[in-house]
Amino acid sequence: MKQITLFLIPTPGAKPEFLATVKAEWQGVQVPSNINLEGYTREPWAWKPNPNAWTELIVTSVDGRNKLPGFVKYLKERQKCAFGRFSANTVIVASYIQKKDALVEKNEMSVRVCMDMGKIENCPLYKGNKEKLAVASKGNPLTLKPKKSGILGNLLGAQSRTNNHMANVAKRKPASNGPTAAAVEPSEQPQQQQGEEARTAQQVLAEFRQKMEEEMLDFDSCSETVVKVRIVLSDIQKGLNDEDKARINMDVLQYIVYEAAEECNEEWVAHKETSEFLDVSIIAIYKEGHAPEEALEELNRVEMTEDMIGEQRAMQEQHRKKALEENKNIDAVHKKALEEDAGENGVEALNTNRRDRRTIEEIQAESNKRTRQ
Repeated sequence: MKQITLFLIPTPGAKPEFLATVKAEWQGVQVPSNINLEGYTREPWAWKPNPNAWTELIVTSVDGRNKLPGFVKYLKERQKCAFGRFSANTVIVASYIQKKDALVEKNEMSVRVCMDMGKIENCPLYKGNKEKLAVASKGNPLTLKPKKSGILGNLLGAQSRTNNHMANVAKRKPASNGPTAAAVEPSEQPQQQQGEEARTAQQVLAEFRQKMEEEMLDFDSCSETVVKVRIVLSDIQKGLNDEDKARINMDVLQYIVYEAAEECNEEWVAHKETSEFLDVSIIAIYKEGHAPEEALEELNRVEMTEDMIGEQRAMQEQHRKKALEENKNIDAVHKKALEEDAGENGVEALNTNRRDRRTIEEIQAESNKRTRQ
């Protein structure tokens, strides 16, 4: 059994990352010691059965890092195939459709190897298919470069190309009430224009949700600790009518991002960063243990609801009543202490609450009488 090392390129242009060191009975297939899985695909050529083109193998991881089970799970959830070329005409594919003989718990994975990509139907990696497309495109007069034939020839050629382009432009219906122009069939309109007209708010939200789920799964499988999702509202609402634009707002899009991150991993922390524009939102997703303090503080901050405000008011009212009751008890204790002091000194106050009904002259006379004595 020959051992090889598989490397994975998570995104185009990124550096290869170690995936696994595997061994297998290669059945005469000449493979190098290192193979880079350069990309993913969902096209039928990668998973469609074709015994004449593919050699099915089962590889077993021997590095002890146990990365193959997670990689196979990722392929199955995304229904993708990882492929890598190790020569000009050979390719290896790890498909999401795994053979029953491959036991994931034993760090096994089924792969398929093709030594001649010309036998694979509609394989975009095969150079022969690209040459066929190039030959077929020669019949299109719009793709031909005009030959140099003097000023008059160039002018006539430019006029001919302009007429060809104008013939492909869809005719518009006049706004006047006069006779209508000939209607253009939907099949005559450009395919991209038809797709934009058929887009609705529900379709846009579904596409955005699927995109966020794919980004979260890609983030989960890579070694990065943070990913920043940039939401541009004007770009997402592009091509929609006013009614559908009103249904898509920034709050809905942010909720979809938060939901996708939570469904992928509940331990991740989503934090909204400040943005210079109102129609642009940036949400940073941190893996467990890598979130900054400001993100954790915002996560622990609880927004007070009406019920919580009512409970807070009830507690404040209860504390106020308790304070009043304590003040009353203190006044009663002070009053009782004063009465006890007055009784010990032999002084007793009588009729303290009785109203004085004497006139001013009587009060003054009595006061003078006391002064003389």
